[in-house]
Amino acid sequence: MLGLRDLLQPNVALSEFGRDGFFDFPNDYGSPGFWTAYTARARLRNLRLAELDIPAGEALDYARAIRIQRALGESDTYPHERKRAGVNYSPLVLLESREQTDQAFGEISNCIRELFSEPEYAEFVSAITVCPG
Repeated sequence: MLGLRDLLQPNVALSEFGRDGFFDFPNDYGSPGFWTAYTARARLRNLRLAELDIPAGEALDYARAIRIQRALGESDTYPHERKRAGVNYSPLVLLESREQTDQAFGEISNCIRELFSEPEYAEFVSAITVCPG
């Protein structure tokens, strides 16, 4: 699984426009950090989903499931209900308002509660899912 560190390695090809190889989609699964950085960089360059070379199949389906289109400023065309959102994954969310930040924090907290539901993790879960402020 690729993580954020893999995506940001200095061996990504440089050009006058920056790291063009940044968008050479790897033939592997990406971590949440990978997808966050990948999408943020695409948004910064005003790229649309169709312009990214995400291979058709599982990777593209996953990108659409985590709402990459919405994060890129496009209409969401994912045809399925996102039943597991906030349970075992958190969709990409632009943190443009307090409500969006609270929503993202809630979905991530729900994922943590689901992943660490055993009683021995209760104190840990409580400590990291308390909203600051």
